[in-house]
Amino acid sequence: MSTEWRLRGLLTSPASARNRDAIAWRLPLTLLRPFWNPSFWHSSGEMEIRVDAQFLRMLSSCAAALLLSCRASALSLDLKVSQFYHSAWTAKEGAPTGVVSLAQTSDGYLWIAAAAGLFRFDGVRFERIDGIGGQRLPSSSIHSLWAPPSGGLWVGYAFGGATFINNGRITNYGEKEGLPVGSVRGFAQDGSGTAWVATTRGLRRFEASQWVDVGAELRLPKTYMSTVSVDRSGTLRVSVNNSIMYLRPGQRAFAPTCRSFAHFT
Repeated sequence: MSTEWRLRGLLTSPASARNRDAIAWRLPLTLLRPFWNPSFWHSSGEMEIRVDAQFLRMLSSCAAALLLSCRASALSLDLKVSQFYHSAWTAKEGAPTGVVSLAQTSDGYLWIAAAAGLFRFDGVRFERIDGIGGQRLPSSSIHSLWAPPSGGLWVGYAFGGATFINNGRITNYGEKEGLPVGSVRGFAQDGSGTAWVATTRGLRRFEASQWVDVGAELRLPKTYMSTVSVDRSGTLRVSVNNSIMYLRPGQRAFAPTCRSFAHFT
């Protein structure tokens, strides 16, 4: 007895294989390999096949067994990096050289800041990005990348300024928007959703469409800051010269730690 089933959400068409969710279905897809045929794909990106009901029950049992086995066996903490399955890309495969920063956006793309500029990787192909939607990036000298949880990509430039890429558009930020003429070293977001940026001329906080200098307000020196980060407790930390300073939620000013930045490197 055969039953017609329309499989939605289980399979991903080749055109949408860039989606990270497709990777998770590689094993179930191999079970359906006998039915794989490009002619089955609809324009909607779904695949309609006719399967035997017994086969479907078998597929469900295999999937359940797989999930149970994954939960039962955790990865050993003693494994070396060489013992994990991994893939490598070099200049031969089109990968850029001189990589300085990496970030993965919510749509699954991996963005790479390299010596030659900004690149985007979809899991198969590396694409150099000089502009988006007819707008060019102001510089190819990129120092930092950051993908906020809400989506999009921040690009920080080595000689000042930043760009936000989102929904096929770019927005540039420079001195007029509050960023100094100095290298953008890194970005972070605190528990309230506020974005911060560390530059070689101090710390900035993003408010509306401006990067606001918070040095005087939070008692920070206007000096070189190499990193900014937020930990699980919501504490904001910055590296100032060779020391670490922190700002806990509710505090009105940064406080120094007793350890130098060299202790963490």
